[in-house]
Amino acid sequence: MPTRINEFGIPVGYPHTEAGAISACGNYISAIQDPSMRSRGGIHPIFKSIALESSVEPLSKKIINSNAEIEKKFSISSINDPKFGFSLRVVGYKTIFNKNDEVAVSIWSTSSIGVYGDNNSDLSPQEKWGTDICKVSWSSEDWKLSEATDGPSTPPITSREAEAIQRFTYIGRPTT
Repeated sequence: MPTRINEFGIPVGYPHTEAGAISACGNYISAIQDPSMRSRGGIHPIFKSIALESSVEPLSKKIINSNAEIEKKFSISSINDPKFGFSLRVVGYKTIFNKNDEVAVSIWSTSSIGVYGDNNSDLSPQEKWGTDICKVSWSSEDWKLSEATDGPSTPPITSREAEAIQRFTYIGRPTT
């Protein structure tokens, strides 16, 4: 269980265990999937609060570039545009590896992304499943994000492989 909430509302202060690393990954991925956390000027300070110092710039660039691609694809000025729906929810996880103070976790998420009220079916909100690969390292008495990448858009929810995904439970994150 995390011991505190940082200035951005993100739980931090996880135990030095695999469960602590999994919880950190789930909460960190949830935080960076939240559109309010993805503003161009705010993303660096957020990553400084949860990531290794050497990872802040690459992670920030990844989010900024991702936002730009989304904005271009959907012809919007910002992912926070009121007509744009950007909702991603962490629902499960699977540990990929755990060794020497480094843990990698596949985070399974649902998403709904698109422009409300648009007659173009390619732009209207659509539900999808997918994974993010989260890597954390034990540093300064906490799990720090070292890498976050898009994983495959699998497993399909109806596949046997989906049964291997453990359900993620939010612990320590404010509900508002």
